[in-house]
Amino acid sequence: MIALFTTLEFFFPQNRALGWVALGTACASLAILNDFINYEETNILFKKLIISLELLPILIAIGYALIGYNYLSGLKLFNGDLIHMLTAGAWTLAFYIVMVVITIVHTGRDIAKKRDFWICFSVGLIVIAAILRTSAAFYPNYRLTIYLVSTFIWISPFIIYIWRYYKWLLQPRKDGLPG
Repeated sequence: MIALFTTLEFFFPQNRALGWVALGTACASLAILNDFINYEETNILFKKLIISLELLPILIAIGYALIGYNYLSGLKLFNGDLIHMLTAGAWTLAFYIVMVVITIVHTGRDIAKKRDFWICFSVGLIVIAAILRTSAAFYPNYRLTIYLVSTFIWISPFIIYIWRYYKWLLQPRKDGLPG
């Protein structure tokens, strides 16, 4: 659905039918949440990093739903601001979670360990930054302020990542394996 929307938007920009395709893309993204259902284990939703991974299709769905609503309602909001729910939100979160998982695994630590408060906090900051950045479409008078605040909030998780993991990345693996 994402490829279909992107292709249609490229060849037929500003076509109102894009609104329906965007809403379909949002629904398809939410359908991915079914993949997180594990019938053998009742508490999968509270496992480390699962909530962060569940946020990915939710942020994608919100982004495409806003774009679809914009096309269908005729609000004439700037889609560039709405797309930031995808870029500053979902895609940033995906890259961030990959960075965290790779750091934990490649430094010889247990990925199933209890949650790290700072990483959970960082995930929240990414979501807040995406919401703020997207809200610039609805509050054009405060656009510059929203851009600045969301930028500083968006940068914070990466600073937290460096602060949290730089020692792990500079030391030998904890499990003693080479690498």
